Amino acid sequence: FEANFPEILKTVYCINVPGVFDFAYAIVKPFLNELTRQNVRVLGGNVESFGEHMREAIDPSELPACYGGTLVEADGDPACNTMLCQGGDVPERYFIRMPDTADMTSTTVSRGSTVQVEILVKKPGVKLCWDFASEDYDIAFGVLFKDEDHVGHHLHASQMKEKVRNGEEVY
Repeated sequence: FEANFPEILKTVYCINVPGVFDFAYAIVKPFLNELTRQNVRVLGGNVESFGEHMREAIDPSELPACYGGTLVEADGDPACNTMLCQGGDVPERYFIRMPDTADMTSTTVSRGSTVQVEILVKKPGVKLCWDFASEDYDIAFGVLFKDEDHVGHHLHASQMKEKVRNGEEVY
């Protein structure tokens, strides 16, 4: 089931969860694939213990003090309640806007088949970007990089790492 859906989760931190969550997650965990299990962090309610884990992925200056970082509001609020949405409706400014589809290609992939799109990159430093969508979220996505000797290196979408070069994000 899960192998048929594109992996879009980078990391989720579950902090200060009730005891029943540990029990429920222990039941579900064996059914998750390894990549998803690696991206789920169930941490305790102690800021010293979970803060250390969160600071590995989030710069302390951008992490509210109540979660183990150093960010506080001007009035000293460690939860940064006016900076962060603590629940409720997501403001529309955070909605993902679908790009103009005029330059996009639509492909129908039948059950059990694959679609490959080859892009020849002739010079180093070229930035490749893509948008991937599925109506039913039932297609896996990956990239096969081939070097000069045509040796392929396959990466599942969840294995791709963001890289920053000269202040520009490169995927």
